[in-house]
Amino acid sequence: MELRATMQRLAKADFLHGLGIAIGLQDVSFVHVAKRFVNVSLLSAKTTPLPDAGPERFDEFARVLGLFLQEMEVVPDQVVLSLPRRAAYVGRLVVPETARDVLPDVIDYQSDRLLSISKDDVFTDYITFDVGTEEKRIEVTLFAFGRQEIEAYLATLQQFQLRPRTVTLSSAALTSALAFCHASLQAPCLLVVHEDGWVELDSIGGRRLVASHMVSLTPNVSKAELDELLAQTLMRSFPGVPTSEALVFLDGAHDTLPLLVDASHDLQALTATHFTLSTEEMLPLAALPALGAALQAIGEGIEAVNLLPKDRRAQREKRVSPFTFILGGVIAVLCLVWFASAWVQQKRMLRTLAAQQASLQEPVGQVQAQEDEGAKLQARLKRLDGVTQKKVVLILKSLTEVLPERFYLNHFRYKDGDIEMSGLNLSPKEGGTEGDGVKSAADLLADLENSPCLRNVAPKAPFTRTPQGETFTLGAQAEPCKE
Repeated sequence: MELRATMQRLAKADFLHGLGIAIGLQDVSFVHVAKRFVNVSLLSAKTTPLPDAGPERFDEFARVLGLFLQEMEVVPDQVVLSLPRRAAYVGRLVVPETARDVLPDVIDYQSDRLLSISKDDVFTDYITFDVGTEEKRIEVTLFAFGRQEIEAYLATLQQFQLRPRTVTLSSAALTSALAFCHASLQAPCLLVVHEDGWVELDSIGGRRLVASHMVSLTPNVSKAELDELLAQTLMRSFPGVPTSEALVFLDGAHDTLPLLVDASHDLQALTATHFTLSTEEMLPLAALPALGAALQAIGEGIEAVNLLPKDRRAQREKRVSPFTFILGGVIAVLCLVWFASAWVQQKRMLRTLAAQQASLQEPVGQVQAQEDEGAKLQARLKRLDGVTQKKVVLILKSLTEVLPERFYLNHFRYKDGDIEMSGLNLSPKEGGTEGDGVKSAADLLADLENSPCLRNVAPKAPFTRTPQGETFTLGAQAEPCKE
């Protein structure tokens, strides 16, 4: 995750100045920010009252804008204009998931019914949010703002050669500021903005604006009533999410609002902490939407609402700065060094492997020769074992045919054609004679000499009489015999 976040930050690296302008109901705020590679700096900010309505409102806007541009001393690369959420027309509808591909046509067809003003008199944009679990649906919030008023602001900006790429609402601008200053913002949350008896409830999920509601509050609203309002808004925007798991943020401290949060949930305090602002430098509440608009201008905000038609959105003029040349040169040099070092390292490894292969070639050849010789000897042994087993089987078969009755072998050894055998002659009684049909161990010699598989049969130890019978030990040589 850290690597992914780092790559995302590097992908947004740039060198540019951004100007955020936030029009309020009674004031206007300007914020100038600069991005140097991935570092974002807040350079200046200013909030000035404006007349409520009429030509003098736009005249005053033009005057203070010119003064602020003089103080900036640079021409901003991008400008984003933020308009007050309270002055916008809002409509909502829910459509089935199957209508997603034709959603713009559905909204255009329903806009006259959703808004209290003709669609020809407004600029519009919308945000969507998926609702439902089993039956998927899409909740659409349609925002609209008076075309004539937007055109008047655009004409004033044009006097100073400024063309905004985005005309947004304060809800989206504040969401941009919160998402930038609260890097770990992921869970569903509410941003509460209080002004002149009205409370704006912006529902934010996954670092994007999903819904925005305006509610009128009585001056002495109780904490229980406010908590119930927040719970209902969360239930509507994030069904199934427990209220205890949703974060609540304030745009700043409000003495009249019975809702207290710590500094980590106070957008004004988060802004001061992120940009290291002192108490005297802290941005006023009215300037927070201008900060969010300025962050959008440098590509660090969310693109939630843009009331400008696509053909009227200014594109950034691509200008090559010295920083770009320096950065490109450094990257090119680093790439060349990396490729050269990789090539040298590869060559070194190949030479080392070749030397090791040459040194091992002779021992490996010897081992292979020994393995070949061993394989040949093993094959010979297998053949010899087969021949020997076949000879022994034939000799034993011959002995079983030649040995007289009551003669038993208890030892037989064959080695290289020499045979040694010993056994027992179970004579019925000592003193029996050959005429009685009883043979002695000496008689066995003549019988074995007649065997086709034996020759040179001779005793290797004296014959001995025991209570069990007469023992004998004979030696002989094997003769080739047929099966």
